[in-house]
Amino acid sequence: MTDNPYSTPQADTSGPHSHQSVNQQLIEKLSGTRPWVMLIAVMLYISAGFMVLAGVVMMVAGTAISGAANTAGVIGTGVMGFIYIVFALLYIFPAIYLSRYGSRINALINNPDENNLIDAIEQQRKFWKFAGIVTIIMLAFMVLVAIAAIAIPMMTTFG
Repeated sequence: MTDNPYSTPQADTSGPHSHQSVNQQLIEKLSGTRPWVMLIAVMLYISAGFMVLAGVVMMVAGTAISGAANTAGVIGTGVMGFIYIVFALLYIFPAIYLSRYGSRINALINNPDENNLIDAIEQQRKFWKFAGIVTIIMLAFMVLVAIAAIAIPMMTTFG
């Protein structure tokens, strides 16, 4: 800044969203995680596909044997098939988040500016938020199942 009050104003380009180059060591560390991120994403997609396939097979098999089996078994097989398909959705969302994270790391490698770093970290944040929410839900579900496992036999014994 100059002491001349009549000089041309200068813009401050050091703000939070300036197009500054990102530290090369940081890019190397993130690029080292990219193959593993993409491996897990692909494995999650494949697992989800197998779960959907297994769910459909269970539902079709349940209806195919409906004449030879009892109704409860057929309904149980159909319900299990549906549950497999629902759980496949739980594999799809983290796969999507990890795929996006991997592609943002690739964008950062190709164009090492701060905005690409922010995008990559944002996709990573979304993955961990989803993983945390699912973990909390599963823990709550496990507590409910444990309570039911204790309470139901007690109610049938004393009731």
